[in-house]
Amino acid sequence: MVNCAGTSTMDYVIDSELADWEKVFSINSTGLYVASKRFAKEMVDAHKPGRIIQIASQAGKNGYRAMGGYCASKHAVLGLTKVMAVELAAHNILVNAVCPGIVETPMKHRERIEGGIIRGMTAQEIYEEDCSQVPLGRTAEVEDVANVVLFLASPLSAYMTGQAINVTGGMTMH
Repeated sequence: MVNCAGTSTMDYVIDSELADWEKVFSINSTGLYVASKRFAKEMVDAHKPGRIIQIASQAGKNGYRAMGGYCASKHAVLGLTKVMAVELAAHNILVNAVCPGIVETPMKHRERIEGGIIRGMTAQEIYEEDCSQVPLGRTAEVEDVANVVLFLASPLSAYMTGQAINVTGGMTMH
């Protein structure tokens, strides 16, 4: 199972709305919890091994301005991943997370516009700032993330559980 859902809102915490916070948590954390729980329960009841791969974010390891709800919700994803890895190991269900960095998606393009407005910058300036923070000098494409998901779904990762793997071009190294 690959849990790949996410949304964000852009605002400084002191200016944010509770409704935005709840929306982000509902999709990014609660939805992931519900889906993971159901999949795991079915696999345990059927005595079948399995893989749960959560799409988290480097934002689950760091903090970023104007992204309080998103960062907090992805921290929650990493906590749930670790707990489920411990609880499901005896059932041969491996639970890992992928932590993408800056990925060129419609959500990232929207964030650049909204974040630019908040910070008095253009979306292009935000993009250039993004690239300057990545040691490999570019942002990720969705295929960069998909390749790590493929690895985690393959037999090559049979001795890995509870991990949060960065796909950040070196931007996050922990």
